[in-house]
Amino acid sequence: MATGLPVITSANVGAADLVDVDSGIVISDLNDVAALTQAMERLTGDADLRQRMGRSARAVAERYSWSKMASQYVDLFE
Repeated sequence: MATGLPVITSANVGAADLVDVDSGIVISDLNDVAALTQAMERLTGDADLRQRMGRSARAVAERYSWSKMASQYVDLFE
């Protein structure tokens, strides 16, 4: 996400909490080869979608940068 790329993840891992329809594709199970293939084909076949999702993914990742997280911890402890 931090590199500006869309994400493909499954609903049963923590990353699904960060990924939404704007930043990537969440499939029900990463062991579902058909769903994973479909998600990959969707992204590889649509450059505009890939770029839009990538921008959104980067924006999400920026909310969790080291400097922002450190600043929030400093604020918490103060």
